[in-house]
Amino acid sequence: MSEPQSTKSPQDVSTGGTGGLWAQTRVRTKLIFLLVGVSLAALAAACVAFVIYDRTSYADAKRLTLEVLVDAVAQSAMGPVAFGDGESAGYVLQSIGRERSAVAAAVYTQDGELLADWVSQGSAGEMPPERLGALPAKTEFRGDRLLIRRPIEKDGVRSGELYAAFSTTDIDERTQHFVSIAGLVLLLAVLGAWAVASVAHVVFTRPIHNLVDAATRLQQSNDYTVRAAKISEDELGLLTDAFNGMIEAMGVHERALEAHNQQLEHRVRERTHDLDVRNAEMRLVLDNVDQGFVTLSRDGMLLSERSLAFDRFFGVPAASSKLWDHLEQAAPECGPAFELSWEELVDGMLPLELTIDQMPSRIKTSRGSELVVEYRPIMEQEELCKMLVIFTDVSGQVARERAAAEQAETIAMFEAVMHDQHGFKDFVDEAERIVQRVIAAEGELADLMRDLHTLKGNLGISRLHSMAEEVHHIESRCLETGEPPAEADRELLQSLWAKFRKRTDLFLGERGTSVSIDLEEFLAVERMLEAEGLDDASLHQVRQLRMEKVEPRLRRLGQEAARLSRRLGRGQLAFHIEGADVRMPESSGWLWSLLPHLVRNAVDHGYRPLDNDVPRPPVLNLRARLEDGGWFVLEVADEGYGIRWERLRALAESLDLPAETEQELVDVMFRDQVSTQEEVSDVSGRGVGLSAVRAAVIEHGGRIDVTSVAQVGTTFTIRIPVWGSGAAAEEAAEPPIARIA
Repeated sequence: MSEPQSTKSPQDVSTGGTGGLWAQTRVRTKLIFLLVGVSLAALAAACVAFVIYDRTSYADAKRLTLEVLVDAVAQSAMGPVAFGDGESAGYVLQSIGRERSAVAAAVYTQDGELLADWVSQGSAGEMPPERLGALPAKTEFRGDRLLIRRPIEKDGVRSGELYAAFSTTDIDERTQHFVSIAGLVLLLAVLGAWAVASVAHVVFTRPIHNLVDAATRLQQSNDYTVRAAKISEDELGLLTDAFNGMIEAMGVHERALEAHNQQLEHRVRERTHDLDVRNAEMRLVLDNVDQGFVTLSRDGMLLSERSLAFDRFFGVPAASSKLWDHLEQAAPECGPAFELSWEELVDGMLPLELTIDQMPSRIKTSRGSELVVEYRPIMEQEELCKMLVIFTDVSGQVARERAAAEQAETIAMFEAVMHDQHGFKDFVDEAERIVQRVIAAEGELADLMRDLHTLKGNLGISRLHSMAEEVHHIESRCLETGEPPAEADRELLQSLWAKFRKRTDLFLGERGTSVSIDLEEFLAVERMLEAEGLDDASLHQVRQLRMEKVEPRLRRLGQEAARLSRRLGRGQLAFHIEGADVRMPESSGWLWSLLPHLVRNAVDHGYRPLDNDVPRPPVLNLRARLEDGGWFVLEVADEGYGIRWERLRALAESLDLPAETEQELVDVMFRDQVSTQEEVSDVSGRGVGLSAVRAAVIEHGGRIDVTSVAQVGTTFTIRIPVWGSGAAAEEAAEPPIARIA
């Protein structure tokens, strides 16, 4: 037979205090206290009410009686006051002295002067005031005195005032007397109630005591033959019969339970042995794998099933700890994110697969290790019961991929320098200016977003994909928060750019203008030719010698467009260059950093077919020329499907933007955060690129036009003034416009 178990639950045992003492008090004592307490409370309330009522009524009766007395004396004093006879007035006041509680009295003239007074023998110190103004207005209880003031008048004609003071100590004496009587009555009532309760407990508590005694013996000895003695046939007798029947049934169940427990213990020993064998085999497997396996309960608690690799990654967890609390030590940034996603998982508001996809898939420990996280739900009756979490260390793979990416980017930079050193320098200089603006976080959010978008595009065109990806993440975080780049993002960008500049310095050396002839000497020759009267056409040719040809930069744009076309699955792109010998204006590096936006749009938008479009081979035409009036013109033209004006108009209507005329449609196309792409990628979809191009062209006094014909293609034409003066500068002074042919 098993050991007897206590029938008391934790809630049955008080931890101390008044409630605990009352809970442990016997029923007899509670009954006595109940009867005595109720009687005492009721009688005490009655006595208090009686004493208060008596004191109040007695005081009112005394006040009324004395007011009548004072009124009568005031009528008697009318004659002495009228004749100013103080002796007669004093004689009248002696009638007040016949009242035992009288203390003092006085008669005042119409002018408030004291005419006569009277003071009892025991109150010599309480003389009436000399002037009438110090007296109460009418009748007033003041301390242990009742002060009464009455006018002496006849037929409404006032001739003086009567003042009288009476002692109220008799009221206090009467109250004390009644309190003594009430106390005696309360004492007798308590004694009577105590006697009644002592007799009544035998009738009511003896059966309960028998039940308690039987229950105590059953608890201590676990003897189910114990029975409680039955005394009466009332409800307590029925309770005793039910209690005895319950004990008998418990004895039967106890014997059956003991036999079942013996069988169960034998079965548990067998299964425990089998489980120990399986656990040993499983532990051998888990301790010899490189992945970190751990099982979580539904509330996120770490269970005992885990591999040795998990302890190696994050340390040995404490007992009864949750995964996110344990991860905060080895991966501080992962803990809060894991806790938040786990709460969404348990809430079940979203499908299980979608919630798991949103949970952290990659974490980085404080030791520098990078781990990939996988989740395997363990279901029970279509409900999440447990979760198997698998951590795989991919640090070596990531390091190899990073090294390969850096090597590929280094090769790309080397090729760019070898092919177009000046263009690469301009790219670096322009990117340097953008990076510094972003790091300083100066300007409006829209300007910073344009800078980030331009920097990302230029890095992608230059095949610096790792840094372009980081810039893409910074841009995405800015769009999500609606705020400029955070301090952590600016520090990351500054660190990445510093590493990039160390690599570029290996190819470019010191920064500066590299020409075969000193620039000052060239300018001196130019001034000399101008002074000798060289014609404008020849002088213009001489000036162009210090400009770069556009061919290297246009070819580089075409090559990057071809690579982008292959990456996007558009096919092998053919690009053509016209005006290769044209020389670009000085200080036009800003323009070449913006052209990748137009190239990406031409490849991604121009050759994105719809369901009913016939496939078109991608072609890109890059043209440069000089126009009369001092204009430098660049065209980026594709032979694709043309701009989907109907989609642009529908998008404008959804944004409540005007789009009735062609000019309004063009304005919508060049507007910030407007894109016909349904998905955002690292190539397009932000709606920032065209806006950045037009803003920069207008800022430098230029103009951008767009011509688009369905199934023929789209051409973007940029015009900028070659020199800071002349016809081009005068025309650029007018507000630039965007046109559609």
